[in-house]
Amino acid sequence: MKFTLAAENPLSHSCRTLVLGCCEKETDSPLVAELDRALGGCLGALAREGEFTGKLNKTVMIHTLGRVAPDRLLLVGLGTRGELNRDRMRQAGGSAIKALRCAGIGTFSSVLHLAGGNGPEWLQAALEGHLLGGYAFNRYKTGKETPVEMEAATLLCVDEAARVAAENCAAEAQVVC
Repeated sequence: MKFTLAAENPLSHSCRTLVLGCCEKETDSPLVAELDRALGGCLGALAREGEFTGKLNKTVMIHTLGRVAPDRLLLVGLGTRGELNRDRMRQAGGSAIKALRCAGIGTFSSVLHLAGGNGPEWLQAALEGHLLGGYAFNRYKTGKETPVEMEAATLLCVDEAARVAAENCAAEAQVVC
């Protein structure tokens, strides 16, 4: 899987699917609240109805119907804010890949790491999860269905300084995984 880093606003970043991390009982985080407003309250409704609660590794994909630049949002549960750590971020990154693969989507953009904070260590953990979740050994599979190949991902950073700071962490994660 090929990764690129970009400093763009997630609401105006055109992509097939945007992966977004959500903690339990936190519908007021700035990015989630901004997306909820742009989608006419859809995210809040999912939370109120219990269809998506933010529980660790639970996912839900929604179509944005052109209200924001991404075609779809993949919400990935991170568990409670107090229990969020780099291992949970890795797990969530892998869960995102599993959901994308099941939906037949091989390219995506991600702001999953921003739920942990703006530090490069969160980006590295999310990237490691994406890489490990994207691994598939298919050499001896005899089934007719071949899994979707995870081709490319763009990790969005809040600004150019954050993107530059994240480059080394992203390179390290790709070497390690």
